Amino acid sequence: MFIYNVPASIVEDYADKHLIVRSDVPTELVKAYGKVNSAGVQYLQILQPDCTPNPLLEIGEPVRIELVVEDFIPDVSFLHNYAEVGKRHPIRVGIRTSPGFSEAVKLSLSLGFAVALEVTQPDAVLVEEVKTVLDYYLHNPEVNQPVDFFHSLLTVLFDDSDCTLWEIQGEDPTMNGFVTDDGRLVLSRRLPSIALGEPESTFLDDLKLELLTDQGECMTCPFFTNCLGYFKFPDRSFSCSHVRELLGILSSAAKELRREYDAAVRDEDGGYEHGEEERS
Repeated sequence: MFIYNVPASIVEDYADKHLIVRSDVPTELVKAYGKVNSAGVQYLQILQPDCTPNPLLEIGEPVRIELVVEDFIPDVSFLHNYAEVGKRHPIRVGIRTSPGFSEAVKLSLSLGFAVALEVTQPDAVLVEEVKTVLDYYLHNPEVNQPVDFFHSLLTVLFDDSDCTLWEIQGEDPTMNGFVTDDGRLVLSRRLPSIALGEPESTFLDDLKLELLTDQGECMTCPFFTNCLGYFKFPDRSFSCSHVRELLGILSSAAKELRREYDAAVRDEDGGYEHGEEERS
């Protein structure tokens, strides 16, 4: 399945596709939703969420809503305005990791909204804030919604699969494409300079070969299979030392979960025999 992220203004050109439909305002999204195959809509994406969300209540069937918080907003109390909408439509808050973003994450989770973090190439200070959010996600018992990319990558590491951050973050060029306001198909909002000719792309295969040929830090990185150079864009000279610390915490958490799971399975498999011994 290939998903196109398209502006609401040209949604009819992609009416039969799998879509993320974006707009600054909910009213345009409601109109666009009525012009496409609703079964193909993955998300309705609001780019300026500090607005009146009530028009979304006009959509009778549940549809996933994403609120895009691209830059740090000192006051994110507007998220409270979506509480009623959240009773009808699942809400995810997409948050760019700029300094101070953790407050938006905590408020989103307290309202029962899922979170998706956009992480580009964080410096050491920002990585520390990302770590505090990761710790909050891992250890706060009141958190009952996923925080991606943490949640998906933790699952991947738990299962020891080869799913990549490109896929988790919706930037795998074989699965996702971003249609600009002027109709160009590019990789994503984050990487608009990477044009896509067709959904089928060799971009990631080419990138893997280039990074391994360069024999840089990716050569010895234990997370390369799942990262696949995700943090090497847009600046290929970016040092991943602080990012590796973050991924190491996730990896340790996944290993601990795996140990606990395996132990629980062993106990369950042996429980009946143990019970028999106890009764005898």
